[in-house]
Amino acid sequence: MARVGLKQLAETLGVDVSTVSRALRNDARVKSETRERVRDEAARLGYRPNAAAQALRGGRTGRVAVLLSPPQQRFASPVFQELLATLARRLGDVSMSLAVFAAQTRSEAPDIIRSIVEDKLADGIVLGRTLVDDPRVDYLRERAFPFVTFGRTAHDDKHSWVEIDYREAGMLAAQALADSKPDRLTIVSALSGQRFADNYVAGAEEMMRMLSVAPVDTRRIEMSEDGGEAFADINLAPKQRHAFCCIQDSVAFGFLRSAAR
Repeated sequence: MARVGLKQLAETLGVDVSTVSRALRNDARVKSETRERVRDEAARLGYRPNAAAQALRGGRTGRVAVLLSPPQQRFASPVFQELLATLARRLGDVSMSLAVFAAQTRSEAPDIIRSIVEDKLADGIVLGRTLVDDPRVDYLRERAFPFVTFGRTAHDDKHSWVEIDYREAGMLAAQALADSKPDRLTIVSALSGQRFADNYVAGAEEMMRMLSVAPVDTRRIEMSEDGGEAFADINLAPKQRHAFCCIQDSVAFGFLRSAAR
């Protein structure tokens, strides 16, 4: 089916194109009954605004960008999948869309962000895997470009952010494993400098100190299935009651792959 444009919509309604355009923008210069009639007909015909034309006219794209950095590219985390699905749904409610950008290496991420900002590829950015001192955040703040971080930074009083309570998650995970009375417990977390990972370790270590049930050590690895599998290949040993407190299910899946062999 051919795309319905403003001209066809105007011809169907018997009004001029400017009236249709204003009505769809809820312009008060158009009578309320006309605005309602235009919206109803637009919905019936399946009219969708041309995002490129809107961007040229108003400098806005109607898109919000999400940047995936390694190892997030594989969508391994159900939490992040739910975040993307919710973002897409909520943006759709206000006639906006979600654009996903993937960096193949961590070093590519700053260039992708600069391109999004300078080439006007989106109206805002959601950043994951934030660092305590994150140069991406510094750049976006300098450019006054709208963004939200999934994870706190050293400047979280200067920008919007959302975060899971990873400290509490670490405490709950460690407590659950301690109940099985292992001979040894290892906390397996993401690389240092990422606030969520540091909080997870702090919570797990605090719980193990409170319970005093097993010797505890902490290891930092790449947060992916491959990272978990490689770590497990070295550290899993038969006939040992060695518990591993994994920060994310992708790491745990790697452990399971290793154990299955």
